[in-house]
Amino acid sequence: MSLDATWVSVLACPRCKGPLTVASPLSLWERAGVRDCAPSPAPDELHCVTCRLAYPIREDVPELLHEEARPLVPSGR
Repeated sequence: MSLDATWVSVLACPRCKGPLTVASPLSLWERAGVRDCAPSPAPDELHCVTCRLAYPIREDVPELLHEEARPLVPSGR
């Protein structure tokens, strides 16, 4: 993914207006200490930890529509 860090820093979650973080191989949930989470199916996502939503990035364009987001939920629930 080639989203510039400057652009990511000005993006906000359309639902809560909180910060978004680019998904990485080490998921946000693992860094937060949650070990039983389902892995992200695609690395090209922006995550909102507050809303527990993942917004897709398609062709280097973030899809910041609530309808396009998928829930970030721990597995086993």
